[in-house]
Amino acid sequence: HMLHVDWDGKNGWHAPAIKPFGDMAISPASMCLHYAVQCFEGMKAYKDAQGKIRLFRPDCNMERLNTSMDRLYLPQFEPEALISCIKELVKLDERWIPEGDGFSMYLRPTAMALDPFLGLQMANQCKIFVFTSPVGPYYAEGFKPIKLYADDKNVRAWPGGVGASKVGGNYGPTISPQIG
Repeated sequence: HMLHVDWDGKNGWHAPAIKPFGDMAISPASMCLHYAVQCFEGMKAYKDAQGKIRLFRPDCNMERLNTSMDRLYLPQFEPEALISCIKELVKLDERWIPEGDGFSMYLRPTAMALDPFLGLQMANQCKIFVFTSPVGPYYAEGFKPIKLYADDKNVRAWPGGVGASKVGGNYGPTISPQIG
C-alpha cells in the first residue's frame, strides 16, 4: 500500500488516503523532476520479541522531514498526524514485516513539489507519499568495521548548503565517487 497526502496553496493539506501500491501520474514539467524540489526520510518498523509492531524514532524522522521541507520552502505538516497515518499504513502491510535480528520494514516518506512549471518558484502543489518494503540487515556481514573514503574533490555537504537535509540532490552525485 501507499499513503498519499496532497497539498495546494489554496486549500492546504487534503485528507490523507491509503491506496494500493502503484505508479503515480505527474506532469513531465513537475518541479520535483527539473529542480529537485523533493526530499525524503528513511524509517523502520519492526516486531519486538512479543510480536508487537514498533516504529523506530518516528518523531525524529518527522522532525527531519519537516526541516528538509522547510529548506525547500515546502509546506510544514503536523508530525503526530502524519505518524498516525503511517501507523495505519504499517498495520495494513504488517505481513511484510520480516522477523529476525537486523530485519525490518523500511518506510520511505517522500515529499515533492508537483507544480507543472518550468521555472523555479515556491511550490503551490505538493505531495507527501509513503510506501513500505521489507529489508534485511544493512550490512550482510554484520556490524564489522567498514572502509570509508575521504574525498576533497566531491563534496556532499558544505556550510550554508543542504547537507543536513535529505534532498535527492545530495545523493545522485555520490554515485560517481563510489564507482570511480
